[in-house]
Amino acid sequence: MPTSIGLAVHLALGVLERRGIDPAPLLVQSGLPEAALASRKRIKVRAAIDFLERVSRVVQDDWLGLTLAADFDLRKLGMLYYVAASSERLGDALKRLDRYERIANEALDLRIAKGSGGQVGLFYDGVPRHMDRHLMESFAVALIRLCRQLVGRKIVPLSVRFMHHRADGRKIEQLLGCEVSFDAHVDEIRFDASVMDLPLLGYDPYLNDLMVKSCDEAIAARASSGNAFRTEVENTIRPLLPHGEAQARTIAQKLTSAKGHSRGGWQPRG
Repeated sequence: MPTSIGLAVHLALGVLERRGIDPAPLLVQSGLPEAALASRKRIKVRAAIDFLERVSRVVQDDWLGLTLAADFDLRKLGMLYYVAASSERLGDALKRLDRYERIANEALDLRIAKGSGGQVGLFYDGVPRHMDRHLMESFAVALIRLCRQLVGRKIVPLSVRFMHHRADGRKIEQLLGCEVSFDAHVDEIRFDASVMDLPLLGYDPYLNDLMVKSCDEAIAARASSGNAFRTEVENTIRPLLPHGEAQARTIAQKLTSAKGHSRGGWQPRG
């Protein structure tokens, strides 16, 4: 089971606290131990996804992921923030996140499309994608906020796509300033290629060398866990169903393409 540092869960707990709502019943229902959260231990990503959905219903916020990601201190990302912020250019920062994101969340696989400029794919490993809305949306919003903060300007993506369904995306479009589509084949943020060359305000080669070393050690210390093939197949089939494309040949091609990424790159499909 993939685990994470549980940042979104802690932010959601803050929402409940401000509203005077006891989180204990929701934590029990989601299988999240209060003691683990209190001691900042890692938690299961599936449990976090379930908890966010329950909190969303209790506080009647159908855009909870946006609420959580909109204004938290990005330094709460810990090592990931500093290894990105000390990089020279935005493209370098995203490559660092691509390499090290599993320090914070073992289920998240951030991929920079090779040879395509500014395409950033967001993928789940070990967690069925259809389970989630809020966590994926919070990832995307936090990533865009991070890009803007690192370069000191309001970068606006060309487009953002999500695999899950929403009937009306105007709220997130207003927040991000771009077209946002749902029921897509892939979770993806697309920037103009030129933004990858933007210099970062906090470039520090000495700090970056130190953070890269620390992140490499943290990655090496985490035992690698194999992902269930069933989950991988489920995540491949899900976006194909609304389009009537869930054919064995298509699924096999996409699985093969995904494996190819681990050997050198991924090619997003429109």
